[in-house]
Amino acid sequence: MSTINGNHVDSYGRRRSSTPTRHSVLRLVQTSNALRSMRSVQDLQNGETSLQQRSCSTGNLVDPIEEAQPQLPTTHPNYIDVNGRSIVAVRYGKGTMQYVKYSTTEPPTGQSSNPPRCGFCHGNNMMWQLQCSFCSCQRLRNTPRMLYIINMLLSLEPQMTGTKAIAIEAEKTFRQATMVRTRVAMKLMSRTTDALRMQIVRMMFYAWRKLQAETKTNEEIMARLIRIKEMQAKTRLKGETFRAWGTWAYISMDDRAVRLSIALDKRKTKIKHRVWTEWMRFVINRLRKRCSHLKSTLMYNILLNTWSSNSLLNRSNDETRTSEELLQLKSVLSEIKGSLVTAMDHIIAVTTQAMPYVNSYLQGLLHQRALAPDTIGYALDMANSGPIFDALTAHDISVVAELDIPKESIPFAYTTTLELVSDRLKKQPPWQIVLNWLSNMISIINESSGHKVLVPMATLEDIFTQMKSPKLVLNLLWYFAPASLEDYNRLYEEECARDPLLASSSTHHGHHVQWKLFFQIASTHANLSHAIANREQIENEEFDAFYTILLHFYLLYSYHIKNEPLTTEITQSIEGVWSGLRHDIFHVYDTDIATRESCRNLLHDVDTIQHAQLRLLTLHHHTLKLSEQHKHQALLAGLVDFGRRVDGKEALVSIALKQQSLVSHLKLEYSRCEFMCNSRDEFNAIQLLFTCYIVPIMNVYKASAISNGGVVLTEQEFYKLIAECGVLDRKLMSRGYLQGLVQHTTEKHDNLNSNERVLTSHEFAEALVRVSHHLTQKLASTNESTTIVEVARRLIEEQLIPMANELEKFNMTSFKRQIGHADVQAVLKSFDKKLKKLFAFYAVERRGKCINLSEFESWLKDQHLVDALFPYQRVKQVFMSAMHHNDTSVADLELELIFSEFIEAIIAVTVFRNPNPYIPLAERLEMFLNVHLQS
Repeated sequence: MSTINGNHVDSYGRRRSSTPTRHSVLRLVQTSNALRSMRSVQDLQNGETSLQQRSCSTGNLVDPIEEAQPQLPTTHPNYIDVNGRSIVAVRYGKGTMQYVKYSTTEPPTGQSSNPPRCGFCHGNNMMWQLQCSFCSCQRLRNTPRMLYIINMLLSLEPQMTGTKAIAIEAEKTFRQATMVRTRVAMKLMSRTTDALRMQIVRMMFYAWRKLQAETKTNEEIMARLIRIKEMQAKTRLKGETFRAWGTWAYISMDDRAVRLSIALDKRKTKIKHRVWTEWMRFVINRLRKRCSHLKSTLMYNILLNTWSSNSLLNRSNDETRTSEELLQLKSVLSEIKGSLVTAMDHIIAVTTQAMPYVNSYLQGLLHQRALAPDTIGYALDMANSGPIFDALTAHDISVVAELDIPKESIPFAYTTTLELVSDRLKKQPPWQIVLNWLSNMISIINESSGHKVLVPMATLEDIFTQMKSPKLVLNLLWYFAPASLEDYNRLYEEECARDPLLASSSTHHGHHVQWKLFFQIASTHANLSHAIANREQIENEEFDAFYTILLHFYLLYSYHIKNEPLTTEITQSIEGVWSGLRHDIFHVYDTDIATRESCRNLLHDVDTIQHAQLRLLTLHHHTLKLSEQHKHQALLAGLVDFGRRVDGKEALVSIALKQQSLVSHLKLEYSRCEFMCNSRDEFNAIQLLFTCYIVPIMNVYKASAISNGGVVLTEQEFYKLIAECGVLDRKLMSRGYLQGLVQHTTEKHDNLNSNERVLTSHEFAEALVRVSHHLTQKLASTNESTTIVEVARRLIEEQLIPMANELEKFNMTSFKRQIGHADVQAVLKSFDKKLKKLFAFYAVERRGKCINLSEFESWLKDQHLVDALFPYQRVKQVFMSAMHHNDTSVADLELELIFSEFIEAIIAVTVFRNPNPYIPLAERLEMFLNVHLQS
């Protein structure tokens, strides 16, 4: 039993009239127009009953589909549409698999009254079928399916009655019929299939609901995360906005304060000028009135000679009154002149007394501009400091009137100037600050001594050449702390008393003693601790230690300037001019125009000098801030270098020294690279690129040139290097093309006996440029626009530099780091006295300070360590590697090892004599020293 459109339908699809119907709003809406016009509920019920009877009568009519296909039985139409017409139900399928479809040509409820048309033939005979809106199934539940079984049973015995015997016989017959049992089983299976289908749909619904719940949960989580990110972004934006606003407010407050001070000065000047103008106008008007009155009185007296005696008496009284008023005006004018003279005395006294302090500030500004011409000098030029310096150092006050001194405060602490100075300071290497200070101090020391004590040092390489001698640091210490010179002389005399041959000893021994004395007095007078630098580091030629000493002096004495006073002629000129005008103001000021003009000029010049003094104080304040920035940058770079030294890495200043010393090794010729570069600027950019990365490029060059000891690179080694870079490929560059490239680059060298081509460092750089040019042409053929500079940059940064880093790590982890292990250092410490005796015994030529190659070979011969496994060629290679020297053209007599390098050479000999990698280095070293250091 089911309900469709408010009608109760039985299992055969027919409406049961005995079942009471229940009226609903939907049923009332679907009633016809005739029923809607009825006024009462009774009339509505009667009309509905008639409508149902009419529908039942129409259900007994002949089905047109049944007439067309009489072999297919149909159900009676028991569903009606909105217009009251029945919906035809057609049964499809056979047996228990049959099902019913309801179809009509009338639109369903809720559709438009206009009939729909076909989208293909534009016909209006569209068919509407009932189907589920959820699963789109067109089969209805409770459809009669036992009709076929009943008809089959009746076909067995048409005259079947309701007796028990007939029922037993029919059951027997039904059981014996295979077809009947099959159909009944199919019917049961059909019912089970319907239940399974419902369960599947139910499971699909639950799965869909769970998926929807998970999707909704994920969406809520993502929405919450997005809201959190937006809140964080808004908070960060608010913070940045507030900081920007604070900066703007601070700058605005400064500008406003500057404008207010300027306005206040202008207002005070205007008030003074207005008061003085009003007073002079009042005095002049009063004098004019008195003069006109006297004139009129005199003229009146001349014309009236016949006045009476009374008139004469009155006239004499007027003249007496006028003379008294003139005397009072003269006394007031003299008082005003006295006040002006007193004020001028005070102005000139303040100006002259402030000149010594201004001179000291001026010396500091000139000193800082000489130390940093690119940053502080640029800022002072932007602040128009030239006229200020000229006004304060002028020899005559008359020159000041021709200078354009800014009357308003123009500090160079504006945002744009500070940003430009900060950018220049960041681009400038930090050691350049120390070099500028050092060059300035060397020039000051040479000027103060009257002769050339120290040579100028403009680069790190110049400092490195003077590193062996303590002359530079000693003169700096003596200049900054004069008391240290007396201590040095006293200590040197004591050393000479201990060693009489010290004065006539070699330069090396003298430097050794001087360094010893320097560290003794520097710890007292300059607070130079041994943690910053010590004598062993200096004797080992560790440049970063020597630079640290200079950095310490810079941080300690960067504000030290010469105590020479500047010119005082401007002060004398002001006092001389004022002393000449001071007495003339009371006597000839009213009558002499030149005196009045001189007084006005003096006031203007003094005012100009005062403005210059005020601007100088402001410039000095901001210059100190910039100088502190320079000190902070130099100190920060020194701390970074100290950290790298602690980690076992090379300091940045040492890397910069290598760059300066290796610049000449990678020099390109424009005539050989002109065809590869589009312009001279592109060639300069390539040369600058090689200069920036010269240290890793030379490290790769020396590490690849194994066969010749890092001096020259053979052709095969160059091929191997390019192959490791990933460039030697069929698509990019073939081996034949690379061979022709090397032939065009290299020249024949006579220092090698082999016929194989070799590349010097210059030719290696040119070969890299040629490789980059070839790669540029390859990329241009694939429509990828690029330049040779970019290709060379990628080749160096992405290929050569990682290879150099790997080589550096390999060197640090292979031998150098093993020497620094605690167990190896413990073994060396236990044999320290014996090693020092051995070194002093064989280092005869340099009195135990250095050992040369022949002396080192003598010890190896005495210990019978030179044989076929360790020949003389290997001895020299170990000796040069220990002293970190690769130049094979140097004579053997110039090769020397200090004690620390000698220890490293002994460890290397130990590794060569006992190369067993399964025994720790400390054990091998201990066994070697026990055998070859017999006391």
